[in-house]
Amino acid sequence: MSSSVSTAIKIAVETGTLTGELVSPDGQYLVLVFQNSQQFPNPCNCVVYNLEGEVHRIICAPYMVSEEVIRNHNNDRFIQGIIGGVSNYKVDNGEFYMVIGVRDPKQYDNTGVSYGEVRQFNPETGEISSLLKVSLPLR
Repeated sequence: MSSSVSTAIKIAVETGTLTGELVSPDGQYLVLVFQNSQQFPNPCNCVVYNLEGEVHRIICAPYMVSEEVIRNHNNDRFIQGIIGGVSNYKVDNGEFYMVIGVRDPKQYDNTGVSYGEVRQFNPETGEISSLLKVSLPLR
């Protein structure tokens, strides 16, 4: 006979809007992304909590790495992005890993649109690594 364990995590958020929340594929972490937060302002607006509801890591947005973004900033390779969300991604072998959405702080041609990068993310170590996809989202 198997049993399941349910854990409730209570997190006090002072201000801001929650724009992303997700449990890690291994079930060990809760990842929250904030917008307009005094407690967790950009560029460090992503917080990884452990099962006890304690802050495990505060994640700051990485520098953008895609050629599209670099070109959009006159070849400047030191543009710090803005974390926009998190998701779990299923690999062909059936395993899951987390990805984090990082968007360009600059709008493209003053249209309200900015480039976005999808990057692999490890909530345990806080590492934001491989660029998986670049997009130019609609408004």
